[in-house]
Amino acid sequence: MLEKFPDNFEIPNPYDIPMRIQGDENNCTSLTFADMYDYVLSDYFKERTLIDVDDLWNKQKEFGTATEEGDLAEGPFNIAIKYGVRFATDSGKTGTLFLTGEKRQIGFITQ
Repeated sequence: MLEKFPDNFEIPNPYDIPMRIQGDENNCTSLTFADMYDYVLSDYFKERTLIDVDDLWNKQKEFGTATEEGDLAEGPFNIAIKYGVRFATDSGKTGTLFLTGEKRQIGFITQ
């Protein structure tokens, strides 16, 4: 027997990660990537850490994984593997996230 989802529920957000609005940009995969890795990096640094979506989207356009018409699902991952993606913590730490490997695990973070 299938149970019905509750009418209301709350998704845990211990680092108060903001909801990003896509607006007129066609950068849906950049936003999704950033949302995922905001949580990963926030857990790593134990404070709210946000991916620079503009940096990621500009790199996607510059290096050919996206156009003004849209982007490819693997685009942000490829950019993070080859070129890295900038981030910043609430306390002012900044750096670049690089992914490596088949499973796209965190390879290294420069600060």
